[in-house]
Amino acid sequence: MILKKSLTKILFIVSVTIFLNSSSSLYSQDTTQNLHSLLTKAYETISTNPQEAISLFQQASLIAPTDVQIKKQLGYLFLEQDKKSEAIEQFVAADQLAPSDTIKLQLAYLYNSLERNDEALAYFRQLENSDDPDIREKSQAAVIVLGTDEGLQKHPWWGEVYASPYYDSRFESIFSFIQVREGFSIVGNKLVSVFGSFEISGDTKSKSGNTEQPPIIFSDNAAILGLGLVSNPLAGLRIFIQGGIGIDLIKSENSSRIKEDFRALITYGNGIYPEISTPAVVRFGFKPFADVYGSCGYYSRYSNLIGFSTGKAGGRIVEWKKSALDIFARIDVTRDTKKQFYNNVVEWGGGVRIIPHHTFGLSFLAEFHRGTYWKVGNEPIPYPSYYNSYRLFIIFGRLL
Repeated sequence: MILKKSLTKILFIVSVTIFLNSSSSLYSQDTTQNLHSLLTKAYETISTNPQEAISLFQQASLIAPTDVQIKKQLGYLFLEQDKKSEAIEQFVAADQLAPSDTIKLQLAYLYNSLERNDEALAYFRQLENSDDPDIREKSQAAVIVLGTDEGLQKHPWWGEVYASPYYDSRFESIFSFIQVREGFSIVGNKLVSVFGSFEISGDTKSKSGNTEQPPIIFSDNAAILGLGLVSNPLAGLRIFIQGGIGIDLIKSENSSRIKEDFRALITYGNGIYPEISTPAVVRFGFKPFADVYGSCGYYSRYSNLIGFSTGKAGGRIVEWKKSALDIFARIDVTRDTKKQFYNNVVEWGGGVRIIPHHTFGLSFLAEFHRGTYWKVGNEPIPYPSYYNSYRLFIIFGRLL
């Protein structure tokens, strides 16, 4: 009797198990058929009705939430409709399910297009050592560009440093200039900012004067400390108003070393620049570039309106890893309203530039200049009308 009851119980359990397995199999088969039907219809409507295709893929994703291909397809469809935020959501989900350098690169470019550069930079940095050489090179280049613009400070604070010491064969002297600015944006993203500025310039040949001998000055030789306002109304355009003090580094018997310094100037710089590449082996070629820069301003220390403009055009001929070599031609024009001969000059020439590492903000230049003084006033010019000069520059510029 006991054996019979045990057998009956075992048969019942086996029957239930068979029923459940059968039901599960039927359910799984039905789900698979439904998913296949949705995907078939979705792919058929991609080109004719993208919105319906999105709806069908979304339904399919609910049935198969771990299907990476469905999420990627949704991402690309959202991209075609310029719905970048929705595309990012799908690509992030796909990358979490199956990490992929290709998807990460897609996400990096998407974040960059939305000006969410912190997130873009984070993805590009993940890909700097990718096994795919194309992805690796693109990511390294992007890190250089975005990292250079990143700065160490965050909005509304900003800062910048620029230095350009050089040797001039004509005067057999080293000339130096360094400027540091620290600003705080008060309107928009640097549309209007307050800032503090410190700059210093000098040379190795200027000499102090005395009662019998006037000072011999070849450059400004002054330290300037000031506060001001700057506006960036357009890309490349900056308008400065600054007040402060200037301290002469070269002593003059006839005037005080400390002077009031007020300046109001407009600067503009823009250009077409070569795309940065970071090839693992030396690459030769010619990537053209051109840029212009100009400034025009009133300086109270000189009671003078001085304008300067320069244009440069050339090409990047050698690239290797994060370094590059450029060649270029240039022209420079300086004018003023007081008609001082040294402020009325035209120069032309060319040179080479070595960039040792794109992220350093450092470059070395060797240039040849042929120049002439404009005869704009009655002041005699103590130099020949035309001159030649070889100059060796070290240029450093960074955001702070």
